[in-house]
Amino acid sequence: MIARAVLTRPRLLLIDRALEDFDPPARERIADLLFAPDAPWTLFVVSEREDVLARCGRRITLGDPDRSPL
Repeated sequence: MIARAVLTRPRLLLIDRALEDFDPPARERIADLLFAPDAPWTLFVVSEREDVLARCGRRITLGDPDRSPL
């Protein structure tokens, strides 16, 4: 799914937890491609993985991560 999306060279790429289940070496290689400085897209990522979030230039947290929902 990610490969198909990248091949179309979109202007906006939305990744919603798609990197969560890859093993670390595979996730690293895919993230290198997605987060490349010369990538033609704006990347919007939803993730709970700190290694993925650390690559983001800007982070927005929705809700209080320290508080469980009622």
